[in-house]
Amino acid sequence: MNKSVSADPFARQHRNWAQWFGPDWQAVRAATAARAQAAMEEWGLVDAEPFGSGGVGYVYRARLRTGEAVVLKVEPAANAWAPQGADRALVVWARAGLAPRVIATRDDGRTLLLELVTPGTHLGTHTGSIGESLPVIADMARRLRAAGPTASDGPFPTVSEHAETDGWRRILKRRRPEAVAELDALLALPATTLIHNDLYQDNLLRAGDGWVVIDPKPVLADPHAECFAILAASEHVTDLAILDRYARVADLPDAQLLARWVRIRAIITTAQRSDSAQPTSDSARWDVHLQALARMLEPARA
Repeated sequence: MNKSVSADPFARQHRNWAQWFGPDWQAVRAATAARAQAAMEEWGLVDAEPFGSGGVGYVYRARLRTGEAVVLKVEPAANAWAPQGADRALVVWARAGLAPRVIATRDDGRTLLLELVTPGTHLGTHTGSIGESLPVIADMARRLRAAGPTASDGPFPTVSEHAETDGWRRILKRRRPEAVAELDALLALPATTLIHNDLYQDNLLRAGDGWVVIDPKPVLADPHAECFAILAASEHVTDLAILDRYARVADLPDAQLLARWVRIRAIITTAQRSDSAQPTSDSARWDVHLQALARMLEPARA
């Protein structure tokens, strides 16, 4: 019987890798596939099949020999991508019921074996609009902060370290030099809170009657830096009242500081994408909205 399946179940990931890693992406592909196979063998996974619609790493649904349904996630390992403790952040939040249970890890946390949450559907499938999604995301941001790490959870990078690794300042100096001082002022704020740093509706899954987070890029930061949901929803952010409502639900004390973080992240994102060798039509459309968002927030700068 013929099945209608994609010849490449990870086509989205491979397109992204070609954009991010340039000519090295095929080597990254081969190494990632080899690590996935090694993890399946070490952990005794059976019935593994590509699963989910993420755009960064390989994701498989599988079973342990005990019959327990699990998820295998394998992030690509490139020289510029240092491990940032995503596995340990999930452990922190799983203790509070806010993330899937981490069953095992390999490759400095780049390969994860997680419990399968049910129904496991993204937030966007449960809400009719971004106006309904943002309060859920903001409340999750508040709850994640409350479930902070202990000393035994180990160190996490600061947002300044993440910014250096990701080249934020370098790209601004090249593309938007007038924004460098704005970034430096925000990076100088006390980095006291563990934030998800990629918290938007695709990274919240339904788990029973509640929600759990996946795919963090965890950093220690000023809590107002947890702003990616606003960037992801930039098409729908048409006035400052939306940021004010998000700040209230997230229990962030300074909506203006949130606006400053949103603005600088929007500028950085568009600057980075302008350097891309292979921009897509989707990224071009998003950039238009990010640029409009940054312009709207211009008066919010300190």
